[in-house]
Amino acid sequence: MIVIPTQVARQLAALRAEDLRREADAHRLAMHAAARRVTGDEPASPPPERPGRAPMRLALRLRLLRGAA
Repeated sequence: MIVIPTQVARQLAALRAEDLRREADAHRLAMHAAARRVTGDEPASPPPERPGRAPMRLALRLRLLRGAA
């Protein structure tokens, strides 16, 4: 059996949660664009976008790699 330290497990969970958030955002934007194409209407305002989290994600991956090395 492989034992993963708690800190590494938390970092992996944070990375997975970020991936799920990005997938949900992409899906939401795609549905918004599809609705515009179907109805031919422009929305009153563009869909809200989440702030970028790439730097945080990169930092988590670097910490994870350093801990595993």
